[in-house]
Amino acid sequence: MPTEEFCNEDKEFICSSEATCPYCGHKDQDSWEIQEVEEDTESTCGNCDKTYNVRKEIYVSFVSWKK
Repeated sequence: MPTEEFCNEDKEFICSSEATCPYCGHKDQDSWEIQEVEEDTESTCGNCDKTYNVRKEIYVSFVSWKK
């Protein structure tokens, strides 16, 4: 997955490797501390102080090769 991209055509959801404020684009450096997986969590931006929803999603991939 790219570092940051819009997840839908309406550009209302941001997919990123860090929680990103949809108002000012600030990236939360402590995103890894979000405990809930695939549940909406309310977050307050450390830059513009606006509240937004964030969801932690985990993707698993496997790598295999010849022995």
